[in-house]
Amino acid sequence: MITVKAVLLVPVFLLFFGQPIYSNNNDSFIDIIASVEPNVITIGKEGVLKIKVIPNTTVRISSSPEFVVRLSDSDENVVFTKNFFTASELEFKTVQEGKNVFLNLNKEILIPFKVIAPYPGTHKISGKVIFTAIEKKDNWSVKTFNTFSTYFKSELKKKKKDIRRKKTNRKNK
Repeated sequence: MITVKAVLLVPVFLLFFGQPIYSNNNDSFIDIIASVEPNVITIGKEGVLKIKVIPNTTVRISSSPEFVVRLSDSDENVVFTKNFFTASELEFKTVQEGKNVFLNLNKEILIPFKVIAPYPGTHKISGKVIFTAIEKKDNWSVKTFNTFSTYFKSELKKKKKDIRRKKTNRKNK
């Protein structure tokens, strides 16, 4: 008869002596570097969200199921054409190895947006990358996601100084 102690000890034994247990912290599969260019954007103008996805050395990122960049609607002052982008839309090249097709993630992701803030300030863009990681050695896979966020500042449109008016005033004196 199996006792309660035995049932509780089996997971502990597997944790320390069995297959490696990966934490729920999915940043062990990829790193994401996100930034905005330019750092300061005039209200009414466009900026570009730049995302670089870097898989760790033990996994490759599968092209199926679909790789997706999903943007959060956390800042209503920043407008994207849509809130998600697939690998095919982002035009990632693929590499076939045996039965698996992987994404070539050497390319930086560029997503344009417009700033519609009523006043200047600091804005946050955040989202997540949904992907399937395939482990190189044992070929197991996991569909998961990793989050990212970045900040930028908006400013009011700069007023041009009227140089002509100053020159005209000098002549009249």
